[in-house]
Amino acid sequence: MSVARMISSALILSAVVTPLAAQENQADDADRAAPDTLATITLPPSAESDAPTGDDKPRGANRLIEEIVVTAQKREEAIQDVPISVAAFSEQQLQAMGVESTKDLGRVTPGLQFTETAGFTLIYLRGVGTDSFLPYADPSVATYVDGLYIPAQQGLVNSFGGIQRVEVLKGPQGTLFGRNSTGGAINVITKSPDQTTEISAQAELGNFDDKKVQVYASTPISDTLAASVSAIYNHTDPYYKLITDDLGSLESAPADRLYPDESYGARVKLRWFPIEELDLGLTAYHIRQVGTGSTIGALTKPSALATLLGIQAEQQDYEIHRNEPTKLAVSNSVIAGNATWNLPAFDLKLITGYQDIVTEDAYYDFDNSAKDLVSFFTNNAYNRVTTAEFQIASNASSWMSDRLKWIGGLYYLHSLGGYDPITLEIAGSGVPRIGAGLLTPEVLDAVEQFLQGIPGLGSATPGVQVDIHGVLRTNSYSAFAQSDYDFCDWFNLTLGLRGQIEDRFLTRQDVLLESGNGNNDLPLFRYHEPKITQHNFTPKVSLNFKPADDMLVYLSWSKGYKSGTYNGINIYTPPSYVQPEVVNAYELGLKSEYFDHKLRFNAAIFQNDIRHPQVTYVSLVNGGAITFENAGSARIRGAEFDTLLVPLPDADPGLVLTLGVSYLDAVFTDYRNGSGFNEQTGLFFSKSGDFTGNRIPRTAKQTGNFAVNQTLEVGQGSLELSADVYYNSGFYYSAQNTDVARQGSYYLLNAHVGYLYDPWKLRITAFGQNLNDKAYSFSGFTADFGTNVTLAPPRTFGLRLNWDF
Repeated sequence: MSVARMISSALILSAVVTPLAAQENQADDADRAAPDTLATITLPPSAESDAPTGDDKPRGANRLIEEIVVTAQKREEAIQDVPISVAAFSEQQLQAMGVESTKDLGRVTPGLQFTETAGFTLIYLRGVGTDSFLPYADPSVATYVDGLYIPAQQGLVNSFGGIQRVEVLKGPQGTLFGRNSTGGAINVITKSPDQTTEISAQAELGNFDDKKVQVYASTPISDTLAASVSAIYNHTDPYYKLITDDLGSLESAPADRLYPDESYGARVKLRWFPIEELDLGLTAYHIRQVGTGSTIGALTKPSALATLLGIQAEQQDYEIHRNEPTKLAVSNSVIAGNATWNLPAFDLKLITGYQDIVTEDAYYDFDNSAKDLVSFFTNNAYNRVTTAEFQIASNASSWMSDRLKWIGGLYYLHSLGGYDPITLEIAGSGVPRIGAGLLTPEVLDAVEQFLQGIPGLGSATPGVQVDIHGVLRTNSYSAFAQSDYDFCDWFNLTLGLRGQIEDRFLTRQDVLLESGNGNNDLPLFRYHEPKITQHNFTPKVSLNFKPADDMLVYLSWSKGYKSGTYNGINIYTPPSYVQPEVVNAYELGLKSEYFDHKLRFNAAIFQNDIRHPQVTYVSLVNGGAITFENAGSARIRGAEFDTLLVPLPDADPGLVLTLGVSYLDAVFTDYRNGSGFNEQTGLFFSKSGDFTGNRIPRTAKQTGNFAVNQTLEVGQGSLELSADVYYNSGFYYSAQNTDVARQGSYYLLNAHVGYLYDPWKLRITAFGQNLNDKAYSFSGFTADFGTNVTLAPPRTFGLRLNWDF
């Protein structure tokens, strides 16, 4: 059955069963009204924390059956009452679905695609995303942690620790959630300390020497002060095997292995409520990740240049040939503060923070082979970001609060980021010096021919080391406002607007040829590009109808804007300006519940029209390394639904079925100036390809997930059995849509069985991911030496222990 027919059938079903459901639930609906103020503290713990959730539920209760309160409109509302497509998960629901990190969200959220390249997390939502792996590249799906915007794409793939809930907002969020959220937003809300003492721990062991530990502790210090600490540690050995071809050791890594993936960090939160109306918070955390990750992959399709240099194609399996100690180490340090003041007529809120995200140590083997040809190294790629947001919002005591809700605010961002420098090493020079003297004269001649195409380096002999500096400064100022007005019990109107002024300029962009002794480096190129000032307005209009109890129908139009920028990592061509990307989004959505909330069905159909989409390609021959260009336009038409069903509420109330499906027709409608690589030779061509009609990269036409979760009361505890399947119809890694850079369709099977011993609040779970052992990729791109593909992990399994006490 097609996705369109499935949605049509569901809409017909809703029309049939709604009258009966409305009669049954009319009396209960008033009790389900969500708070309409910003988070208010009287004397913690709050009413929300008192509700029976997760392991506090009665034995035998299913953890997936839980009503979620979200802040998708920056005020607390029940998820079914929000006229936005939102997927939200509590901590216990994430555990019940086997979701341990942000990258797992794609498996349970229709239309959400997580991929990686060179250690960067690339997120696409409903076909809108960013495929550039630069420290200052703006993501199209914005990530927020406790209201703080996290602009960098490094460090996002972390295991959760001390999480209250995660929200995935679909479609442009240009009014309330700031700059560059043209695809959507992911909100991570962590637990806040209160007057309740809470301690929890999780430990996990698995194959590939997988070891994971999470701890969380919260305690009151006085009647008005509370603190919490959370910490994580993850270790996983690589599932790839490194073949070094007897080139010797790779610096500190053993010659027959890669670096393990490790991450560790801690977060401390202080919360002070000197009076009932005032809530002050301070947060500090540090996370460090180091390992191999997506910095490696198989060169499955060598170009003519690679073949000339003696590089052979690798199999798409779990063995690779390298001569460089490929790895990546990233640290993320954050300090943030927030204040909420509940006044009689309105609420005030301030969120501010400083982030220092640094790539401390990174090696990348650009030729993806055991030859000592071209590689990159950096120990100073960074993004330092300061943000501040001020909000003023209505509350229950505001004027016309029975009909009118409103929020407004100001937002400021300052960032400085880039490579300072990134070092390009050609033919055995620089750090590390590996394989010197092993190249044949024929290969050296071929390298010299390659260098002839690079002005300033053409006369150089092999052994070139070039330092490329590219640092971008951004200053952004914006004001926003949104209101919701109830004309009657069944009709509501939402209006929103955001205005933004932004300056961007390159504080440094030059290229130096290293002398070899560390002194008197030769300046090859220096560029001085002008500052760019951009103005934009992103409005939103939503018509919201409640034709029956437990049903919401909304029709919306919104606009998203992703800032223009410079190509700052250039070698012998001046940094070019990339125009802003603008998205106009139209959506018709349905949120509904039936049969005394035993069936939840949410659906949406939508269209995104994109002007000047920003697209990335990778080529040294073109004068840069990672380069943006603008396509003319793109269009995304789609439909999606997700449903939750308790099929046997009387006979088996612990049985829950979930189903989610997304269909996306995402194509470039005008892309006649595309850059790419010849499909026969693999040689680069600049702005001469016609990619009109091609599919948007990293976007599958169809994705879907189906899960069965069974909870049974057994002895003094609960037994939980769960199995799910995820389907992906396949996608291309580049706008050129070449078959060599394509992931075909695949499906994944996952399952777990766990037992909660209620007297001790101790849960033990055996789990398995990718049980069908499917070899599929999660990273890939094409460059001068060919197409490089990184496989996702094969079958993984292990044992997990959760203890709340």
